[in-house]
Amino acid sequence: MKKILTTLTILWITSSVTKADVIFSPYTDFFGFAYSIEGIGSYEIAFSNHKTINFWGGIGAVGIQDYFSHPAYGGELACELRHYFQQNSYKNLVLGLYAGVASMRYPLYHRGFLKYSNTIGFVPGIKLTYKKNICTNIVSEPYLSVSTPLYKSNGFVNLVLTLGIRVGFNKVKTMIDK
Repeated sequence: MKKILTTLTILWITSSVTKADVIFSPYTDFFGFAYSIEGIGSYEIAFSNHKTINFWGGIGAVGIQDYFSHPAYGGELACELRHYFQQNSYKNLVLGLYAGVASMRYPLYHRGFLKYSNTIGFVPGIKLTYKKNICTNIVSEPYLSVSTPLYKSNGFVNLVLTLGIRVGFNKVKTMIDK
């Protein structure tokens, strides 16, 4: 429990500027939270009793509290190294390091007008997830993440705090003896 609280405290303290997650919304700097709602497909390969490598892709929307009704939306592909806190279960609480690419259509606000633009970015980050099986191979994964979106128009790296949920297909391939 102490490790979880320490991780959450670090995530909270280090997030002074928020844009979003792998599905990101550039050019919307503010202090606060972003949300993410995603549909995914993922394939995990277990290489120890606690660790997997997870390949996933999906579509979704990311918004910020100031423009809740105008989220960015798009697709993403990512790879995540996961550490499960419960041995041999590959569910419940998991800490992951991930890197992904996303193609987004995001809102721009200029002098009270809303228009949309497109971008592609690379996003590495850390994610605390609670993986819950809804039924066979279907999961719900609420998460809290900190990431650093990198894209052509961004001349510097900002830390991003995102609260999100992913729902979709998940298959775990175990390659170890339990």
